[in-house]
Amino acid sequence: MTTETQSHKVKFLCEYGPLIAFGIAYFLYGLIIATAVLVVATVIAVIIAYIVDKKIPMMMTVTAILVAIFGGLTVYLDDPQFIKMKPTIVQAVFAIILLGSAAIKKPLIALFLQKNIQLQATGWMQLTIRLGIFFALMAVLNEYVWRNYDESTWVTFKLAAMPLLTLVFFVSQIGLFKKYSIDS
Repeated sequence: MTTETQSHKVKFLCEYGPLIAFGIAYFLYGLIIATAVLVVATVIAVIIAYIVDKKIPMMMTVTAILVAIFGGLTVYLDDPQFIKMKPTIVQAVFAIILLGSAAIKKPLIALFLQKNIQLQATGWMQLTIRLGIFFALMAVLNEYVWRNYDESTWVTFKLAAMPLLTLVFFVSQIGLFKKYSIDS
């Protein structure tokens, strides 16, 4: 196994490991314990990401801070509303940052993805706007689900629908990637 393959596996585990741990803990012990597991798993993921890459990705940093704050409040106050609000706030923060960067003509998403994707400036701008709108819609959708459905439905939405919708979003951008790709 190459070092690059190992690095991709570690990155995948750092991004999705805490969510998987949360899901397992939820179905075994309930939301409060699952939230505590999520906080601990997120801290471990950040440490592993730092050990592997000698840096912590910005999105992971923002997410980890918000998981610690809202997860900590959930566990400390024994109130699941805080962890249910966390995805809304994370998605809204990302939407504001991306749409704000597009408004000032500095597509911030390029800084995070240009190592893996090479796009023309127009492509980066369109992707930034689309991703900003996607995050805004996901924030609204999370608010709708947690406020209108039971806890189990929200957890299923968080564990299955959110990642699936994110995958669908990126697959739907293949045309943009092809159109604005810079041949290496």
